[in-house]
Amino acid sequence: MSADRVIDNPESFFNEALWQLRTLRCPGCGRSDVTLARAGVAARAHHVVYEQEVRRRGGALHDTRNAMGVCDPCHARHHDGTPWRLALSALTAEHHAFAAELLGDSAGDYLARRYGSSTGGGTTYGMASICAGVTVPRSTSSA
Repeated sequence: MSADRVIDNPESFFNEALWQLRTLRCPGCGRSDVTLARAGVAARAHHVVYEQEVRRRGGALHDTRNAMGVCDPCHARHHDGTPWRLALSALTAEHHAFAAELLGDSAGDYLARRYGSSTGGGTTYGMASICAGVTVPRSTSSA
């Protein structure tokens, strides 16, 4: 098999995300898959370049280079409209390569708009509490 062959199927996409959680930890809260499992927290396969954008551009929806393993609470929080985001620094070289291939020169701007600072938007401390089942109040300010 060629080294640059795209693996594009849902099972491989999810398996890549699970492998990342097992070896790297959740990029939002830093918990391992074992810790998350003990707390009853589900894993999610996050699309680094969002599904809608991949579809719009005619890309491979389940390309494993676009998979990121994230726990369910961090994944939900990343997409819930609050300022908190998964950290841009958590993206791998493969994530950046996929984005550049799909989005061209706009890849850097796209990723910078959708991912936070190196600390996950400055509120990563709150995600450990959320993943442990403790509700952390969200800011109601529009700032």
